[in-house]
Amino acid sequence: MVKSEPVMPRRSVLKSAGLAAGAGLLSGLTRPAHAADDVMWSQDYQAKKGDVPLYMFRKRLGAPKAGEPSRPILFLVHGSSVTWRIFDLDAPGHGEYSMMNVFARWGYDVWTMDHENYGKSGHTNGNSDIASGAQDLKAAMHVVVKETGRQKAHFMGESSGALRAGLYAEIEPDRVDRLVLAAFTYKGVLLVRGEYDGIATVEDLFDFYRQLPHGDKQLVILPNTAHSVAVAINRHLFWHAVHGFLGMPAPTAI
Repeated sequence: MVKSEPVMPRRSVLKSAGLAAGAGLLSGLTRPAHAADDVMWSQDYQAKKGDVPLYMFRKRLGAPKAGEPSRPILFLVHGSSVTWRIFDLDAPGHGEYSMMNVFARWGYDVWTMDHENYGKSGHTNGNSDIASGAQDLKAAMHVVVKETGRQKAHFMGESSGALRAGLYAEIEPDRVDRLVLAAFTYKGVLLVRGEYDGIATVEDLFDFYRQLPHGDKQLVILPNTAHSVAVAINRHLFWHAVHGFLGMPAPTAI
C-alpha cells in the first residue's frame, strides 16, 4: 500500500528554503595544510530510523585527528533512480567523476547516504517518498553531529534529492547552513538547472526563485547540460558553481 505524502504549503517551503540558503556563510575555504591530508580517507557509518538501518558514507582528505579544527560539512542527497554511488563514481581514463573527491580536495568533510529501500540501506514495504527521505536525513545528521562536532551542514540535493533536502531544511532549519537544489523538480538556494533539463521549465524555477524571501540566493543555468548535473559531461561547471556559492564571504552589515 502506497502512503500519500503530507502536502506542505508553498509559503512554508519558500520561507524555509530562503532561510536555509542564507543561514550561515563561510568567510573563505582553504585546503588543509598537513601533507598527510593529501591522502583520501573514507569511512562507512550506519544511522537508524526507528528499526530501519541507513547506510552512510564519508570522505575527506586525511583521517580525523583529535584536537584538529572541524571542517565544513557537505551532505550530498541522491535522487529517486540512483544511490549514493552517483556522487563517488570511478571512471578510469575518463577524468574525475567523483563529486566527493572534488569537494574533499577543496577542504570539505563530505557525507552522503542511501535512503530507505536504496542500495545498502534497509529494504522495507514503505514507499521511500520525499517525506521518508527527509526523515532519513534527520537520522543521518545525528551521526554527523556526533562524529564531527559540527551542528550544521551544507546540503546539496539533485532531482528528487533536492526535494528531500528542501523538506529537511523545513523540518530542521537549525541544522542547515547553505542549501543547493540541483535539477530541481519544482512545478507551479542556490538553484541550479541544466540548459536542456526537461523536468521543470525555466519559468517554473523563476516562479520559485522570485518568491524566496531571503536576499541571499542565486539561480544558475549551466550551458550544454541536461538533468543529471553531478555526472554530466560539463559536471565541472556544476562543481564550480556549488563551490563558489558555499565559499561566499559574509556580506558587510549595513
